[in-house]
Amino acid sequence: MPSPQLTLADLIDLEAQMGRDAGLDRETLRRRDRAIGREISVAPTDRRELILAWLRRVRGLGDSTGERAARALAAGTWLLCLIGLVAGAGAGAALFHYDGVRPVNVVPILGLFVALPFALLLLLVLAAAPPAWLTWLPGARALQDLLRFLSPGRLAPALSRIMPSRFRRSLDEGLGNLRSFDRLYGRVRFWLLAGISQAFLVSLQIGALAAAMALVIFTDLAFAWSTTLQVPAGTFHAITHVISTPWAAFAPEAVPSLDLVEATRYFRQGGTFVGVGDGAPNVVLLGRWWPFLVYGILTYGLLPRVLTLGLSQWRYRAALRRIGLNHAPLQELYERLTQPVIESRAQSETAGAPAAAAAETLSAGEVFAGQSPCAIIAWDLPESSEAQIREEAGRGLKCAVEGIVFAGELDVATDERALDRFRERPDTPVVLLVKSWESPTRDLTLFLERLRKRLGDGVPILVAPVEFQTGDGWGPAERHDLAEWAGRMKAEGDPWLRTVDLAGRRD
Repeated sequence: MPSPQLTLADLIDLEAQMGRDAGLDRETLRRRDRAIGREISVAPTDRRELILAWLRRVRGLGDSTGERAARALAAGTWLLCLIGLVAGAGAGAALFHYDGVRPVNVVPILGLFVALPFALLLLLVLAAAPPAWLTWLPGARALQDLLRFLSPGRLAPALSRIMPSRFRRSLDEGLGNLRSFDRLYGRVRFWLLAGISQAFLVSLQIGALAAAMALVIFTDLAFAWSTTLQVPAGTFHAITHVISTPWAAFAPEAVPSLDLVEATRYFRQGGTFVGVGDGAPNVVLLGRWWPFLVYGILTYGLLPRVLTLGLSQWRYRAALRRIGLNHAPLQELYERLTQPVIESRAQSETAGAPAAAAAETLSAGEVFAGQSPCAIIAWDLPESSEAQIREEAGRGLKCAVEGIVFAGELDVATDERALDRFRERPDTPVVLLVKSWESPTRDLTLFLERLRKRLGDGVPILVAPVEFQTGDGWGPAERHDLAEWAGRMKAEGDPWLRTVDLAGRRD
């Protein structure tokens, strides 16, 4: 049975609920979520279905933040499409306008509805390309950022201002959360805005084509081609021949002939047609350009935009499906839904309200289910303590320790060897043991960045500050030390990086 589809409204509601839960007492959260977890008839192995079922339970009835945001964005998108339709119709009417004196110039129509859409399509490909593909191109990342900033899709949230204030606030909050979690949801946001941009451009092309066809059908248009550049008629014919290639086989009447090109070159000064001396070409000849122009708009303007709209919607849905719902706050939610609340007998027998009984906090070991494998990196700890680390970690983490590597000894080669250990098993969760009383250094944060690149997204990295003493084992980190480490690690912006305390407390 396939997992349920995650929607934009669900995603916004999830992050909004995570924000609200961040201000609640952990004990309250654990009891609430464990009670919900027992009521939901979903296997714990189906993380997505379990979390979405939980969301439906806490979201309740009525409009949610995500649903209001989705409706506001839809309203903004429809308004943007309406603007595109009107703008396209206006542009088409202006370029196909014939005042009875000067003929309609073919050149600006080709520029606006053939050359420009093709150039914009190339820019879309550049904007959508993963940054790793463009490392050879200087300034490519800055250009991508500029293109995404200039995307017409960014206008849809602004146009949603027509909605009531509560819908606007929900949209601002929802898109703000997506921006703040750009590493997690960057592709979702990109393809969402790309799809809106393509919908706008489809509307623009439809408006232009509708205006052009209306003028062709209901008025008598005369066409010519004219440019300040000294372009020979043969060269212009070759250009139109190349443009006509997609439809030449089944619509030969829409392919301009050399005679047509030569006869309809027009000079504004004097109002003369070059190919016929002082006179004017046959009136019927002046109207033969319109099939070529209409096919050009369809082939190079409308059709590519319809295809890129479909591509954007497909990639947007694929980006939603690929979200693992496994970054730190949702991992903690998953643990609360699946792990039992354990109480000591003394606490459970204490007189008074049941709510007064304190529950044991989940240990770091309960991050790992059923002796799953893990790897340990000992940061700036002596290699002579490997046996001690294995014993303490095996007991405290409750995971199958696959290996222990040492790093952080001011030796670049040692750090490289530590990272190389993860080439064959890049999906293994990593526990980084650090001295709790030492503040995180720049060397450590750079090592974490390189480790993340080696592991890839989605693999947990647990930073465990400990009071390590050679020969005496380790004790729990002081709370102020743990808080400092938690704050510094959150500042790294890695959604799968968590600070844990082997004594049971968590950040």
